[in-house]
Amino acid sequence: MDGADVLLPMVEAEAVLGDKAYDAQERVIEPLTERGIEVVIPPKRNRKELRNYDEILYQARL
Repeated sequence: MDGADVLLPMVEAEAVLGDKAYDAQERVIEPLTERGIEVVIPPKRNRKELRNYDEILYQARL
């Protein structure tokens, strides 16, 4: 285990914001959504199923 696998179980937040590099369904998105944490990560262009995300909240990360 490394990276997100180690850190995500410790995250306590209402939402997690990240860029497209963190668009990993099984390693990032599912573990967070299962815990009721909103995922604000835009989908990669090559994703077969595009997901919605809060674009205004995403812009606030800057």
